[in-house]
Amino acid sequence: AASDVYKRQIIDEALARLDPANQSERLRTQLEKKLRLTRYKDTYDLKTKLIRYGLSLGYDYDAVLDAAGELIQTNDEPCDDF
Repeated sequence: AASDVYKRQIIDEALARLDPANQSERLRTQLEKKLRLTRYKDTYDLKTKLIRYGLSLGYDYDAVLDAAGELIQTNDEPCDDF
């Protein structure tokens, strides 16, 4: 099962690079999944974990920062510490 998750991450990274038009949508989907599975102390902790996860998938820092910020605003109080 763990290898399936790893394979899916590799596939998602490759697809994100091949299809830049859908990159932000794909990133948001991945971060939404991570959000549902993540335990966090506060908004800052959550945003940090989402950013780290997005970067680990190979997405651009600015794109990850924007997507994580949007998710935080729609799911919780804003966190502008980044």
